[in-house]
Amino acid sequence: MGIDTKSKIDEWKGDIAKQHTTDRSNYLAAPSAGPNVMRIYEELIIRAAQGKSNFKALVLGSTPELRDFVLKHKGQLHSIDISLDMMHKTSKLLKEQTDQFEHMLRSDWLENPLADNYFDVVIGDGVANNIALDKQDQFFSNIHRVLKPGGHLVLREGIINPNRKPAMLEEIDKDFQEKKIHWFDLLINMYWYSDISPKCTDQSCSQKSFIKFYDALENEFLKGRVSKKAIDAVWWFRKNLNHTIMNKFDLIDLMNKYFQLHPVDQSQDYEFTKDTFLFFFGQVKK
Repeated sequence: MGIDTKSKIDEWKGDIAKQHTTDRSNYLAAPSAGPNVMRIYEELIIRAAQGKSNFKALVLGSTPELRDFVLKHKGQLHSIDISLDMMHKTSKLLKEQTDQFEHMLRSDWLENPLADNYFDVVIGDGVANNIALDKQDQFFSNIHRVLKPGGHLVLREGIINPNRKPAMLEEIDKDFQEKKIHWFDLLINMYWYSDISPKCTDQSCSQKSFIKFYDALENEFLKGRVSKKAIDAVWWFRKNLNHTIMNKFDLIDLMNKYFQLHPVDQSQDYEFTKDTFLFFFGQVKK
């Protein structure tokens, strides 16, 4: 299934929306699932806003943690998402009590009426992962367009780390049973870096299918390759999602067209936050 606006609207309904708007600490993709993820986000936003009183920030999506940070540091908050319903639901999770007004725009990240050279910082969590491969250049070009000269980009994206060697399911399961890895890492390692990963990946468009992964995982469980403990840990997270997951260096090469990227010390909360869900901090190129 291809990735487009309609498919994403359909995906983020029902159980997925419920998980996204309830226990964020147990939602592996949420910033609040890792204390150092939260710390790094806040530090980068502070760096981006330095010297800019009442800075203008654009949050891509409904991520409440990111909207909170903008409000906490007295920024003008603008949020854009294809679903106002998700925006309103996640608004209930905002912790900052403020009279500041949030500008919400229901629109596509690729085509929207946002003004050129308007924002000081654009912030997002896993946003490029929800854009089709052939639209990635348009996506980053559009972010570049709405940022002021000297403006900053703060993103965290899932990537394929070429230094990771695929492992057998049994090996990953063993690490989990011996409590060497969190269930977050169990899931990511089996999904992205195992011998069944090719079964849920379309290499032609760098697209991974969550539902195909779970179908493959069930088959391997029936063969006795995966423990019941591992299945119980990850099965509740089963959903029909599709993501674009680019090679780390391909994504960096694309972003370098529009932004001067700066080194970021990655979160050490989990295995996957060290080398697979990575922060990117960039400044607009002229």
